[in-house]
Amino acid sequence: MPMKQLVKTKFVAALLGVHPHDVYQLVRTGGLPAIRVGARRLRFDLDAVEAWLHNPNKSESRPARRLTQEDGVDVTAAREES
Repeated sequence: MPMKQLVKTKFVAALLGVHPHDVYQLVRTGGLPAIRVGARRLRFDLDAVEAWLHNPNKSESRPARRLTQEDGVDVTAAREES
């Protein structure tokens, strides 16, 4: 399974041209897909963000989910990046 490229909130904010607080708001409203790492940190699957950018109205409405080993990422490395 290929490794997913996870990016931070600041990266997504720059990609969207918005403030990081706006990114959190998009996640809270269920539009922008996110992965929760630990209690407070969010990471974003770059492929999922790009898909959302191309069709934001078709994305599933659900809250951020927790990152697991099955997601194909090194959970320890993702937590240590902040």
